[in-house]
Amino acid sequence: MAPFRKILIATDGSKSTEDAILTGLELAKIMNASVTALNAVDGPVLLSAPADSEMVKLYTILEKEGMSAVMHVKELGESMNVPVEIKVVSGHPVKAILDESAGYDLIIVGSLGRTGMAKILIGSVAEKVVKLAKCPVMVVRNKFESAAKGEGQ
Repeated sequence: MAPFRKILIATDGSKSTEDAILTGLELAKIMNASVTALNAVDGPVLLSAPADSEMVKLYTILEKEGMSAVMHVKELGESMNVPVEIKVVSGHPVKAILDESAGYDLIIVGSLGRTGMAKILIGSVAEKVVKLAKCPVMVVRNKFESAAKGEGQ
């Protein structure tokens, strides 16, 4: 197996991606790999609605949350001496990750991201990325998900 030199860590900023972020950074440190933290702001859905001031405000808030999510990865990386490039893009998370996949040796995603009605409607980002990415994908379950299912006790 060739070493992973370029790792993409996808984050939505939720606490459930924390274990995936830490796993990705630890792996990058061991393999001396470069890391890019990616967040996708699902803007086309918002921008297809009438462009009123409330929609613009909402999109601006989502952009700020996306920047906060990737900056969190960058800060964790710096604390581990792992340089992290940040990238916030507009688009559906699955498409954004897949569009980036050819440029990386490994993608790391959490098994759960934001939940609720959005997950029911769009399905699992991790599942779709695993099926369609142009490079290997590591899905990291978070400790809260494992604990909720009674595992690891």
